[in-house]
Amino acid sequence: MNLEDGKHIKESILDPIHKELNDEIFDSNNTIKEEVSDYIIEVFTNWWVALGYDINNIRAMVIIGSMVGYQYSSNSDIDVNVRVTISENEIKKVLKLLPNGNILLNTQHPINYYLTKTSENIDKADNAYDLFDDKWIKEPEKKEINIPYIYVLEITKLFMDGIDLRISEYERDNQELEMYKDFLNDKTLEINKEEINDMVVVKETELMADLESLYIAYKMIKSFRHEAFEDDYEPHFLINIEIENPNFSINNIAYKILEKFGYLEKLKKYILKRKEYIEE
Repeated sequence: MNLEDGKHIKESILDPIHKELNDEIFDSNNTIKEEVSDYIIEVFTNWWVALGYDINNIRAMVIIGSMVGYQYSSNSDIDVNVRVTISENEIKKVLKLLPNGNILLNTQHPINYYLTKTSENIDKADNAYDLFDDKWIKEPEKKEINIPYIYVLEITKLFMDGIDLRISEYERDNQELEMYKDFLNDKTLEINKEEINDMVVVKETELMADLESLYIAYKMIKSFRHEAFEDDYEPHFLINIEIENPNFSINNIAYKILEKFGYLEKLKKYILKRKEYIEE
């Protein structure tokens, strides 16, 4: 493909468009294979009952997202919305205990469950397959959409460059802090301990500022994507994509690029470090 012609790359660079649904999940009739459905349901229900909940509290299990569409990769997640009748407080209690990350048998696809009391996520989804009723709620459609990938990539470099710079500053500040602490612990050195202690305080403050900056960057990236799915979202970019689906908005494509390049995972590492500072 000649980038100089249209400077458009199909969105398949992020999520490839296939001719058929994933044959690891679906049979020749575009129905989810029985062993796939049974495994996904069994993993969740066994976990649910082990927690002491009534199986009748599970009202629906619906797969949404790329794995029930034509845009998927060899290791795409299987996203399962589980509608339950327990309270919001109970849902919050068990969210961190969900049996997520189990790999579907004979595939590389992790299964992730999401608890909900409503069908809101399903209503917003492009594709949805009901596991209990074994039928489509929303059948997928192939979309041929030209995405200004180069344009969005240039936008995301603002975040990439800023994140890389702040991470390198954090690592350098951390090394300097350890060096000052070594000075204080070395009894053979003739140093002004008061001055070194002041430098330790300054460096610790800089470290906290570095972590706070990375935390803010993470929140900005997440909110950038959420904005695309708001009902009143009206983008005003120099280049726009004339579509109704927020999945193909510049906001969401930028988020997906940052995710694909590993920047969200990078940031999570430093968000955990920030949490350690808070808990100390």
